[in-house]
Amino acid sequence: MKFRNHLLSGLVLTLLPAPLLACFCDVPPPFCGALPNTGDANHAVFVGKATEVYPSRADMNRLREEFGRTHRDLLETLRTQSPNTTGRVVAGVGASSAEVELRKQFIEYVWGDTLTTAEREELRTANQRELDRLAFELRQRVHLEVVENFTGADAREFTLYTESQGCGFDFAEGETYLVETHKKVATGTWEASSCSRTRLLAQATEDLEALHAWKTGQRLPGRISGQIIELVAVLGPGSPGRLPPSGTPFRIRLLGGKEILETTSDSRGKFKFENLDPGVYEVELAQVPALSGAADLTRASCATVNLSIRR
Repeated sequence: MKFRNHLLSGLVLTLLPAPLLACFCDVPPPFCGALPNTGDANHAVFVGKATEVYPSRADMNRLREEFGRTHRDLLETLRTQSPNTTGRVVAGVGASSAEVELRKQFIEYVWGDTLTTAEREELRTANQRELDRLAFELRQRVHLEVVENFTGADAREFTLYTESQGCGFDFAEGETYLVETHKKVATGTWEASSCSRTRLLAQATEDLEALHAWKTGQRLPGRISGQIIELVAVLGPGSPGRLPPSGTPFRIRLLGGKEILETTSDSRGKFKFENLDPGVYEVELAQVPALSGAADLTRASCATVNLSIRR
């Protein structure tokens, strides 16, 4: 009987969406370069301590086992009617209505009354492809105690969702985070990802400094940093390839302030200008003045300008 339950639990697993193994997204600027927009009611930034993360991996294993036991008849029927001996939907073979219904019932079993009205409607009308897009089985709910609010988190507790794989953020119970989250308007749920500026509090020193200054109406000294990136042209179609730093120092000029400033890059081509007043600046390579980039410090206190040259 135990072996049979294990087989049925395995059948539930075959109906779940494929794991999301990779994440590709643009790295957001630090808060000193892009402060929160208090006029956006769908954006929240706060310091929070994770008090519950559900479901954990252990939770999911337990839920599959329980679901296999409580829905044994439906699983047996599905297994015997499956287009292959494992019950897995194979390429080129669409999911049956029974498979779609079983998957919906599993989602209901995992999330129960926590699904919003909009999510329930999405689930009710979804086909297999839409279930893959919604990926309810691959998400986690995170309860946080709000330690300090910067914008959008006025209550003492906050609930958000993240993917358990792919671009999800790996929250751990008991840890404290600087959290940036956006509300999904269609469902009314808050979501966070590794593509946001969410991070462990211990790793958010510079962001916290910028947020505290912003919150108290202070302004940090301006900073512009960047790198000279050396490229090599490629033959035929395609983008230029990036070369390792040559070690050659570059002279970089900064225009737009009370005077023209100049600095020299390090062996990796990196440079920095600090203690700048608010304003719009132009960064140019002294050896090639036509190669330049703009930096706006009228509202932000930091900016990044990277310049690319070919060799």
